[in-house]
Amino acid sequence: MPWVDDNPGNNRYEIKALRALGFTIATATTNEEARRAWSERQFDAVISDIRRGKPESPEAGLQLPHALDLRASGTPIVFYVGTATGS
Repeated sequence: MPWVDDNPGNNRYEIKALRALGFTIATATTNEEARRAWSERQFDAVISDIRRGKPESPEAGLQLPHALDLRASGTPIVFYVGTATGS
């Protein structure tokens, strides 16, 4: 699954745990990187930071399902958030 975050190092322990469970994780820092990974292979799910910084807009996480056309594929997306308000 692609994990999209502008600071992928912040998720290193979670990624390590998921890989230990047998998941394939591809990291991306932007929606464009995620789109390229998505076009190369089909994933079962997507994880994304809901609020990202540069070089993208803070709303990039919310735009990701559209960028990957997840609705058409029915692929679930899990948003990783810092707080319940997304800040």
